[in-house]
Amino acid sequence: MKNTFLRNLFFCLLFFSCYKDDESGQLQEYMKFKADGEKKSFGPGNALSGGQFACEFLGDSALFIAVKYGVESIAFYIKSQNITTGTFSLNHQYSGFYTSPKDFKGYKTNNSNTGTITVKKTIYQSPSSNLPVLEGEFSFKAIDTTTGKVIDITDGQFVMRSFQY
Repeated sequence: MKNTFLRNLFFCLLFFSCYKDDESGQLQEYMKFKADGEKKSFGPGNALSGGQFACEFLGDSALFIAVKYGVESIAFYIKSQNITTGTFSLNHQYSGFYTSPKDFKGYKTNNSNTGTITVKKTIYQSPSSNLPVLEGEFSFKAIDTTTGKVIDITDGQFVMRSFQY
């Protein structure tokens, strides 16, 4: 009887220690990517303590996404007639930006160093409200135009609450 009790107790502790509560009712915002192979991950908590975590539509014709933590930042600016769900090329017109904490240099896309960003508008339904959300994936190469050094941003993903201005 004692062995059965201990076996059941062990199973319960193992089961409940591995269980994660996904029913918090809160949107789990994040941005993650690799910068030259190094994994980066930001959420509103760690980004806001050192900068910004923003996803903003400027009317229907521009989208600005930015995460800043200390000196490190990543951002996108897309200006189009009507921004909806889709894939956009990142180049000199629709821009991807990255500021490296290693060399404090700013990198940006241009005609030679390009990439893509895919965006999808969704609605997150919480118990108390419906929130407009933008989610997507991205990858791009960007250059420091002063030194000519190129950085490779890969495996990018994000989920962020969006605001309309």
